[in-house]
Amino acid sequence: MDKIIAEEIKKVNVMTPRLQRLKKEWEDAQPTVYVDDTLLFTESWKETEGLPLDIRWAKAFEKKMLECPIVIRDGELIVGSNTKFIRGNSTLVAMKPREILAMCESGRFDRKSSDISAVNIDPEDLRKLKEDAEYWVEHMPKYDAVNEAIRAELGDDHFDLMFDHGMIYEGRAVRHHRDRGLFQNWGAFGGGNCMPTKPAIDNGLNYIIALAKDELNRMEKLGAFVQGAASNAFRKYNLLKAIIISCNAVIKFAERHAELARKQAESCTDPVRKAELLKIAEVCQNVPANRPRNFWEAVQSLRFLHLAAWKESTERPEVGVGRIDQILYPYYKKDIDEGTLTRQDAAELLGALWLKIRETENLVTIKREHRAAPGTLLPNVTLGGRNELGEDLINEVSWIVLEVMRQTKLSEPAIYIRYHDGIDEDFMIHALECNRDFGGGNPAFLNDELGTQRYLARGVPLKDAVNWNASGCLGYHLDCGEHQGGFFSLNHAKIFEITLYNGFDPRTGKQLGLKTGDVTKFTSLQQFIDAFYKQVDYFCERLRKHYFIWWCVEQEISPMSGLRAAMLYEDCIPAGLCSREGGARYPSLRSSWIGDRGITDIADSLAAIQHLVFDTKQVTMAELLDAMRNNWEGKEELRQMCLNAPKYGNDEDLPDNLFGELMFGTQRIMQSRPDPITGEKPILFKGAAAGHITQGASVGALPNGRFAYKPLNDAASSAMPGMDVNGPTAVINSATKGNYAFEYVGFTHNMKFSKQTLNTPEKLKKLINILKTFFKRGGWHIQFNIHSVEELLDAQKHPERYRNLLVRVGGYSAYFIDLPPELQEEIVQRTMHEL
Repeated sequence: MDKIIAEEIKKVNVMTPRLQRLKKEWEDAQPTVYVDDTLLFTESWKETEGLPLDIRWAKAFEKKMLECPIVIRDGELIVGSNTKFIRGNSTLVAMKPREILAMCESGRFDRKSSDISAVNIDPEDLRKLKEDAEYWVEHMPKYDAVNEAIRAELGDDHFDLMFDHGMIYEGRAVRHHRDRGLFQNWGAFGGGNCMPTKPAIDNGLNYIIALAKDELNRMEKLGAFVQGAASNAFRKYNLLKAIIISCNAVIKFAERHAELARKQAESCTDPVRKAELLKIAEVCQNVPANRPRNFWEAVQSLRFLHLAAWKESTERPEVGVGRIDQILYPYYKKDIDEGTLTRQDAAELLGALWLKIRETENLVTIKREHRAAPGTLLPNVTLGGRNELGEDLINEVSWIVLEVMRQTKLSEPAIYIRYHDGIDEDFMIHALECNRDFGGGNPAFLNDELGTQRYLARGVPLKDAVNWNASGCLGYHLDCGEHQGGFFSLNHAKIFEITLYNGFDPRTGKQLGLKTGDVTKFTSLQQFIDAFYKQVDYFCERLRKHYFIWWCVEQEISPMSGLRAAMLYEDCIPAGLCSREGGARYPSLRSSWIGDRGITDIADSLAAIQHLVFDTKQVTMAELLDAMRNNWEGKEELRQMCLNAPKYGNDEDLPDNLFGELMFGTQRIMQSRPDPITGEKPILFKGAAAGHITQGASVGALPNGRFAYKPLNDAASSAMPGMDVNGPTAVINSATKGNYAFEYVGFTHNMKFSKQTLNTPEKLKKLINILKTFFKRGGWHIQFNIHSVEELLDAQKHPERYRNLLVRVGGYSAYFIDLPPELQEEIVQRTMHEL
């Protein structure tokens, strides 16, 4: 990147008076429950009774897009709002009617983007919402197909292990008491996640409609070209029709905005705004129906397609934005070269897009203690990387996007940079300067080479293997596939706890695991490890069966989304299936991740046992167990001994070697059996987000000195808060002593630095060296919180003063005051490093 260009980019003013006003309006707006879309869905479902499931889903989406209220706010350049309110919280009652009805009756509505802020609702809307919920409670399926299938195969005692019971398993797919409505779980968000793709934007939805029609004609003349029963051919037929219905619905939604813009222009007396409205009308008339003709249209097309996925279902846990610099750069360069666009124009348009993305909110009915990612909707952006020729793909849009992030200072989208050894160091300095000024861990950094190698190892050709996006909380996926959620996780810390009690769970009072021996009689640490592995193997086999049953039943009873198939039209149209159902280009893209958490807690616990019980003999295992069983009451001296035992994160052999042994040992067990759907080696995932809070709530006191039911250690390779005392290089060395991250889709490392640490160019270069070391040694994902402990402590006491204080949680950033207190406290306790 040319240094002069870089300096010019840094001079752009993203927060123009227009965007300052729009942001202020958003900040001051009252979060409000929005009911129009859910009511339209219910009307459509009644009207389409008897039609095929995939068609009914598409028709419901169509009705929302054609009849929902639309707005173009004064000064907007990029249009397309999720609701008629600036901070409208949408919902889809049919998917969780009992929970919404309970909200209506209690009068409290919680929103996904804030743990502390409830939502207002108009009295008439409350009446309508309550009626909608009552209708669906009466008409929801009486038979819980997923759980009944699990019960028949695995027995009633299997539910004792699940997320809302014993907490051996964690995730939406392993809850006994789930939000359950018209569909069981996955179907509630349209059969899977969905995000805009570059081919869909570049070619336009009319092109995809034409392909779907051609395939329908081919089916009628030559046959369906699908394997299996005739029902598969009919489902392909219906999915193709659903693609056409869904794409037309998005086109008409855009045309409604064109019509509204023209209408507003007719009565506008300000000539400047009148011209803008006419330009908006021109843009919306063309995209996303057709290929964008310029940068403005490309940004608007991206907005419409991103918004459409949320409009289709508010139940999606995330809708990624994608490789925005690769999507938009060709349009940007063309306009810059032709002199029809300035960098300032581009920055303002991208800032307008940022505000529209952050505007989206929805209600959350998941119990507070089960919420995996409070404070975010996970609209991730990915920058850079290398192509199949090894060329660096950072471009001017990449630079401007970082400037937009820094100046808008919004909690999302989250930005990920694909780091490699050929990346421009000036760009990295710019990224870290933006990180410092943003404060909340944005951007984060991913290992570009490792991300590609994982897919190459699974047989994906290089041309596709290099084209991947960050997605979800800490995952990533190929552009020709989709994010497959980490819904099936093992709580390894909980498994270790019950190993200490011979398979018995002190919290529930049940024998959850195998009887692997009385640990007070163990004479070596290896016996602890062997017993733990036996428990992991036992629970992993049961989880694999659960995963197989859940996935198969879900696909049988859930709709496939025409919109989702349209975004991946190159594969889904010929297959007549969505990606998850078999329309993916590669088998690995059909897998749902198997996740786990808690290795740091176990490594530190085993190190304490080795040091205190076997090496120095300062305590017996029986005494240690008794102290933990009573949550260290009256045993603070012993707890301090445990805390002061060797800890992972300090470049010390004992805990670090145990960390490596456990990391590889559990990995071998989880991958020892093929994925029951694809037959491939399972894809693994190290949980993050706020899972260390939810999982820790079930785990009693541990030998590392942790109190019962407190958070586990965050991320995959971060150290216990306050225990990594030998500096940032030592903790990086601990985290990368082995090739731990290769088999894991998500494997993050959180670090915290003070603002003063990064206040000079020399210190920024030192941090770049830490990044280089981390990635050279095989690290996958690293991110930095940059703030002061005093600031965080004061924000806990005076939240009203810190509305814009941003922090990095796991795979996302959030406003600190919107996080639950236990998560705030855990972030405060993370070690503050200096350079």
